[in-house]
Amino acid sequence: MVVFSQNKFLRYFFLLSDLMCVVLGRLGRAESEVSKRGVQTRADGFLSSCADWGALMNEKYKVAAYCRSTTGGWRWSVLNLNSCLVNVQGELKAQDDGLFFRTCGPCWHDNSTSSWANYACSCEISAGAGRHTAHGIDLNNLVGNDDGVLFCGNQRTHGEMVDEGSVTWSGPHLFITGS
Repeated sequence: MVVFSQNKFLRYFFLLSDLMCVVLGRLGRAESEVSKRGVQTRADGFLSSCADWGALMNEKYKVAAYCRSTTGGWRWSVLNLNSCLVNVQGELKAQDDGLFFRTCGPCWHDNSTSSWANYACSCEISAGAGRHTAHGIDLNNLVGNDDGVLFCGNQRTHGEMVDEGSVTWSGPHLFITGS
């Protein structure tokens, strides 16, 4: 009788163990599938998965970055920031389809923020009141990487992939050729 009780106990133990393995296995697979896809629900933190980036010198209001894809490869993509930023009284702010180019002049990037992704422009404070150059915005707080492609605004606006051979550096300046 004791042997039967132990067998019954072992049977329940293994049944419970098998059930736990199935449940945990499914959860583990689901979790790994999400992490493999690299799905981001909001745009931020592109620098954590992009090796290089810069404001394009020959394409106004665009930035390019070399980012990791979900397969582990790397891609260059270009994002038009007119779809991501707006000028509010001389200060750049995140906004879908903000079209900041209407009131902002030359733009540049520098390393003046903690993430090293500051993007600044000379923007009008108010119509006809002159220019304001003191404010930039940290792109790492509003641009994300979706499978190697830059995006902003809750994945609404995605950049375009570009061929690695079309990306060139001239000193600190980034250029895209053939576009």
